[in-house]
Amino acid sequence: MARLNLLEETRYEKLPVSVYADQKSASLAVAARIAKLI
Repeated sequence: MARLNLLEETRYEKLPVSVYADQKSASLAVAARIAKLI
């Protein structure tokens, strides 16, 4: 089996993703995270 080159293997960024039940819970979580950073 041929091995992909390094560029092909790292082409996609790995981003953490969170899924919330609804828009309100998502916005509250984002607001809390921003408040914590400030």
